Formats: sequence, C-alpha cells, structure tokens
Amino acid sequence: MTAALRPLATLAALIVVSACNNSGPVPNYASLDRRYDSLAEAVSPLSFTPAANVPTSGRASYKGVFSGSVVEQNNNGDLASERIAGDARLTFRFGADRMDGRISGLAGETMGPIYGDITITGTGKTTGLSGVPVFDGTYAGDLELQTPDGDPRSGVAVLGTANGSLVQGNGSKAIVFLTPGGGSADPRITGLILARQQ
Repeated sequence: MTAALRPLATLAALIVVSACNNSGPVPNYASLDRRYDSLAEAVSPLSFTPAANVPTSGRASYKGVFSGSVVEQNNNGDLASERIAGDARLTFRFGADRMDGRISGLAGETMGPIYGDITITGTGKTTGLSGVPVFDGTYAGDLELQTPDGDPRSGVAVLGTANGSLVQGNGSKAIVFLTPGGGSADPRITGLILARQQ
C-alpha cells in the first residue's frame, strides 16, 4: 500500500470499528448507580403529587436514571440476575394523559455495556391508591447483552408494563415502575426510574 493511501485506510478502519462498537461514551454501571442514589435521596421521603397538583394540560420533560435488574436463564436452565442501570428521559403530556420515554446508555454491574434502548409508550392514565394519578404504559426494547454464561447475545427482546407518577408536592420529580412481561424463558427486566423535571 502506498504511503498516500495508508491514512485513508486507517481512517476507514477507525470508522468501521466505531460503527461496530456502538460509538459514543461507554456506559458505566458504578457512575449510573451513584446518580440513582443521589436522586433517591432527593425524593426521600417519597411523597406522591396529589391529583389537584397534577396539570391537566401542557407537557413536562424529566431526566434521570433507571436502576433495576435483568433475569434470564443460563445454558443449564438456571436463572441468573444482573443489576443494571441506564439514563432515562420521560415526557408527560398532561392533556393527553400520556407518559412516554426512553432508557439508553444501559450497563450491567458485571456484564458492562448493554447496547440498545428501551422505549416507554404511554397508554393512558388511571387512579392509584389514595387517588394518586398513575400514567400507564408499556416498555419494549431490542438489546445486545452478555448472557449469564458470558456469551454475547444480540436481538434480545424485552417487554413489560410501565407505571409512572409525579412525586413531591409540586411534581418536580417522577417515578416509574417497570414490571416485566413476556414468556418465562425471556429476559425479564424490572426496576425503577427516578427523574427530575427539566
């Protein structure tokens, strides 16, 4: 290869490697976990926003952290659990009684980065205990992660339900519970999103 082409080949190789490695900052579980703990302190003691203080029009954006676990079967059929965390963004559309969001930048405590996003799609609003408004939805994602046996695995479908509420008297923060769905052999993600209004 001529000296003139060598820089172009190096640049092309870097582009290919970056594309294969899902370019961007590599998610770090410990950092995400610290941010989640900080948010947990900010919403403690937990106080749900009364219905009278939840807007009936407009929208609000929230940014925070998801913390939870993924449970799946290893090659022997045994269940294995991994603590996971990721960045979370939520949008509440109050006039439409809708909560939508996305979890990205996921990382496992020992498995490292988990590529792919989890999307939250709102389905409506119900009334929870003590009259607290609950924004209902579903979550779904197509992830690339490491199996309990240490093998990389792509095309891992996760799904379930998401139920969110505003917290603190003025609704300055939000909490969303993720509950797994799907078959018993599928990876099951469960956890919480804690977020601050932007």
